Amino acid sequence: MFRSILVPLDGSEFAEEAIPLALSIATRAGASLELLRVHELYALHDPHACWSPYEPTEDAKFRAKEQAYLDTTVKRLQTTASIPVTSALVDGLIEDAILERVETRLPDLIVMATHGRGPLSRFCFGSVAEKLILDGLAPILLVHPGKTRNGQRPKPAFKRILIPLDGSELAERVLKPAIAIGSLMGADCTLIQTVGASSLLDGFATAADPRAIEDGCEQRRATARAYLNRVAERLRAEGLCARTRVVSGKSPAVAVLDVARGEDINLITLAMRGHGALRRLIFGSVAESIAWHSTGPVLVYCPRQNEYVLNEK
Repeated sequence: MFRSILVPLDGSEFAEEAIPLALSIATRAGASLELLRVHELYALHDPHACWSPYEPTEDAKFRAKEQAYLDTTVKRLQTTASIPVTSALVDGLIEDAILERVETRLPDLIVMATHGRGPLSRFCFGSVAEKLILDGLAPILLVHPGKTRNGQRPKPAFKRILIPLDGSELAERVLKPAIAIGSLMGADCTLIQTVGASSLLDGFATAADPRAIEDGCEQRRATARAYLNRVAERLRAEGLCARTRVVSGKSPAVAVLDVARGEDINLITLAMRGHGALRRLIFGSVAESIAWHSTGPVLVYCPRQNEYVLNEK
């Protein structure tokens, strides 16, 4: 699935923390890796420049410095990389330039840090990231710079992947990139569905018999277990080890994060345009809670309507 991987950079060490994971995936997949940096007019970053005439030579200095940074980074990676590593310095406003590059090159995966020190500091959960995800051009793997688990940085490999689902086909479309990464890494997958307290009582609140309420709750849990088991069988057919978890009485974000911590999860995958519990995953309270509080990378994907579904023939 992964033939080309794109890493947006801004010259900061924070943004560079996406590189080891991107390189690890690219090496396993035999994919090419492109490092992208946007050259904006120097006046946009110099508070004093607006009082002076535009100086082409000054802008050229900034461009040369940015190109030298990319060349040095590529050369460093090429000393050990077994896959093609290239770079691109493109002009324009950072939001527009990155979007245009993605739309032109159509990478199979974008790996990026959630915080940069420079222009990328406004990238995650901003207009660019939202547009990239909503366009569904590629899955985006978000890496938390500086975040550690038990005092150690996450290794550039995944052994345990957590996949929240809500029963919809659209939510299941995150399975394609999740399976691709899981297969490359030899990872185990845990499928989770949350059955919240409010939904458990839905339709039973007026029942006179408490036993009837409990029976209805158990029926919903059983339905969720049966659904997850069917999906797990499809993953096992792909050669992956798949387990299932049904969590009751918790919000989706709390349930996902609790399971992630309890099972030492390395990667959480999130799909958009599901229904029910996942309907607000991207750029809503659930997604932000998971993305910001997760100690490991998060893969977000908003597949287009006409794309591949795992159980389609």
